[in-house]
Amino acid sequence: IFNFIFVKSLLWLVSVLKSKILFVSHTHHDREWYLPFEGFRYILVRNIDKLLDIFEKDPRFRFFLLDGQTVVIEDYLEIRPYMEHLIRKHVCSGRLAIGPLYVQPDEFLVSGESLVRNLLIGHRVACKYGGVAKLGYLPDTFGHTAQLPQILRGFNIDNFIFHRGFGESLKEYGCEFIWRAPDGSEVIAIYLPKSYCNANRFPDDLEKALKWIEESVKHLLKYSKAGVILAMNGCDHRPPQENIPDIIEKLGEAVGDEFEIIHGGLFDYIRLLNSIRDRLKVFTGEMIWGRYHPILTGVWSSRTYLLMENLRTEAILTYYAEPLATIAWIMGMKYPQDQLTYAWKTLLKNHPHDSICGCSTDEVHRECMTRFAKVQHVCNMIIRDSMEHLVGGLAFSSGDELGIVVFNPTPYERTDVAEVMLPFDADEVTIVDEEGNVVPHQLVDDDVPSYSIVHPVKLVGKGRIIFMAEKVPSMSFRIYRIRSGASNVEFESDVKATGKDSIGNKYFRVKASEKGGTLTVEDLRSGRVFREICILEDMADAGDEYDYSPPDKDKVYYSRAYKASIKVIEKGPVRACLRIDLDFKLPKSLTPDRSTRSDELVSNPVSIYVFLYRGIPRIDIAIKVDNRSRDHRLRVLFPTDVSSDVSYADTHFYVIKRPLELPKGDDWRQPPLPTKPQRMWVDVNDGEKGFMLANRGLPEYEVFKDENGRCIIALTLFRAVGWLSRPDLKTRRGNAGPQIATPDAQCLGEHVFYCSIIPHEKNWLKSRAYLVAREFNIPLMTAPVKLSGEVKVKNWSMSLTPKTLQLSAFKKAEDDDTLVVRFYDVSGGSYTAKLSFPVRARAAWETNLNEERLKDLKPKEKEVEVEINPYKIKTISILLEGLLG
Repeated sequence: IFNFIFVKSLLWLVSVLKSKILFVSHTHHDREWYLPFEGFRYILVRNIDKLLDIFEKDPRFRFFLLDGQTVVIEDYLEIRPYMEHLIRKHVCSGRLAIGPLYVQPDEFLVSGESLVRNLLIGHRVACKYGGVAKLGYLPDTFGHTAQLPQILRGFNIDNFIFHRGFGESLKEYGCEFIWRAPDGSEVIAIYLPKSYCNANRFPDDLEKALKWIEESVKHLLKYSKAGVILAMNGCDHRPPQENIPDIIEKLGEAVGDEFEIIHGGLFDYIRLLNSIRDRLKVFTGEMIWGRYHPILTGVWSSRTYLLMENLRTEAILTYYAEPLATIAWIMGMKYPQDQLTYAWKTLLKNHPHDSICGCSTDEVHRECMTRFAKVQHVCNMIIRDSMEHLVGGLAFSSGDELGIVVFNPTPYERTDVAEVMLPFDADEVTIVDEEGNVVPHQLVDDDVPSYSIVHPVKLVGKGRIIFMAEKVPSMSFRIYRIRSGASNVEFESDVKATGKDSIGNKYFRVKASEKGGTLTVEDLRSGRVFREICILEDMADAGDEYDYSPPDKDKVYYSRAYKASIKVIEKGPVRACLRIDLDFKLPKSLTPDRSTRSDELVSNPVSIYVFLYRGIPRIDIAIKVDNRSRDHRLRVLFPTDVSSDVSYADTHFYVIKRPLELPKGDDWRQPPLPTKPQRMWVDVNDGEKGFMLANRGLPEYEVFKDENGRCIIALTLFRAVGWLSRPDLKTRRGNAGPQIATPDAQCLGEHVFYCSIIPHEKNWLKSRAYLVAREFNIPLMTAPVKLSGEVKVKNWSMSLTPKTLQLSAFKKAEDDDTLVVRFYDVSGGSYTAKLSFPVRARAAWETNLNEERLKDLKPKEKEVEVEINPYKIKTISILLEGLLG
């Protein structure tokens, strides 16, 4: 038997507190990854069957952590519904810890509101089966957003357990520290230096078990201020280790009084850390580094077709279906709670890191696309029912007197371009507003890409029209009438063609060059000129779904080396459009040995559409690519006139400032890369002037400097790779998963990518450029309607001031008949927020993110005021006049 004297000699490393070894029996369950969902569910059912059998046979098996997610309970009970009583029994006893999440999400590739709903639904599912474990357990997520502590505290979770993303020194911070969010919210962070599998398949041989303790004292205990070694007894899809109580008893006898060995004890550990929190170092900021474990940043650009579809699906649910159903409920319609919950659950099932990150098999990601379609189908039906209730009926044919309803999903009055598909050919129609004024409008050619999120009325091959919707009330509607016959009104418009290769409006002049179709943009407000905007850059990618990696030898291709054809295809009065076509010839693939690109070139047809609008200070770009090459990364470059050492990016409930200079990372497990994640936009500015680039579902960007020190923004359109994982990358040590071919990840075929250029003065906040980017991402919604129906929304609106507050949710409460409005501050200021309604607010409360009341607010007739602190997420529950109390 191993001599335990060596372990005793190391005890001076620990604190005066008695050292503890906590065995946390668990399994990490990926719903889908290298197997499809049903394959892994088969394993899940077998594992939970075994766990329940162990619970019944051995009362010493005190604790099992079911991976912090509750969807696994639903997945299991769908197969074994008759086992619900045993699940409930062991959850209620505290032996089985479930929740608080619904799924184990990726953070950077989903919205902040999706993270909130994940916890909101996860709590309710856990409570249904006996109770929620308040553990911020995210063991395998690929990095963590800066506001996660505030999100967790919004559900009364005071802790965070993780193993990826940490970039600080363990010697400096230890494995227990305080993580502080931008608003000041704090959680106790517990870092797992040896991952969540460090005690997987724990040896029952005593000598080997004591050797494990020796190694853990050497490598783990010295970093614990609480004198605790976490033995994570489990791993990916592992069944419970049945003999762990026997092992714990044998170890306890062997170590005597030197260690306290406990099965479970996570909550006691967290309480202990809270009692010594004054000894814990404070960390602030996001976690996006791979110092000790790979962070796998290539997922920000893997299978971007998934990411664009996720953005579209989150938008239709968050900004259209749910708010419209809520307004209709306020106006007397039954709220479609069950359908909305189903939609959210289905969407969230696409948010685990192996799903949304595009790092699974082709079969898995085909199912992801099916889930997105299901959510969109449900949302379109909810929108259709809500609009029928609010405006009296949608139009499916030309047999009725027709109008167009426009919905503004933002909480402030808005003038913007609106696009509608009519149920008839629209060559000769006139659009008039409610006062009878003819509205500027124009036909849209079928060739022009259309970014339409909502489809409550499916009309194929009919007439597309765009028009200017003026002063649409906040969170409300305007209705326009359609008259037959073309208008003889000559619209005065600032948007027009200024040449055969250029367009302009009152803000910009844009000219395209035959050299690759690159753009020269003149900002007429400031006189600033941007040259060689929108350069396509293509380089080889010898990586996998997890990470970009260059080959030994690469040749980079730029679109400016190819001749482009240019045509003005729209000339106003609402919009002008340049179409730029080029044949981007690129290598067919990597060579068989993957050391360089092949000599054979193939055509990759590209069409770039550049849009200017009447009275809108942004330049929209749609890039249509028919990808016929493999093993490459395609980006679009935007040179700016800004010199700066930092970038600003829209993230979850926050705008994060990131230095361009990278950590050295010489001894890191995964060296730092310059690419970063964003949500709606990235910005560079020097305080006097700036350049913002908005995107729709393209999270990966890089900012680097040219030879003159000016910033260039690179937006990744896609990475085309053919493997789930490979062991031979230059940017990562070893595999990140099994080596499985994934031909669909080459992203062959036609794709359309959307971005928008927003030059501005001052910075992103003072110029309000962030609002322009938000409107690009959340367009006005339109639908053809019958004007003969009853219109119930003429006097409805809801406004939120000031505009530094961003709306995140507008919904009915989960558990009562109040209206819930969630918003957050981006300015970092302290001030009073005001919510205004057309009816009296009978009562109002400030709640946490779990919709539990915290503070009674005193409404002032039709207004509710609440004090805002910097970067705070606020959730307000309101009882409006006429709603059930």
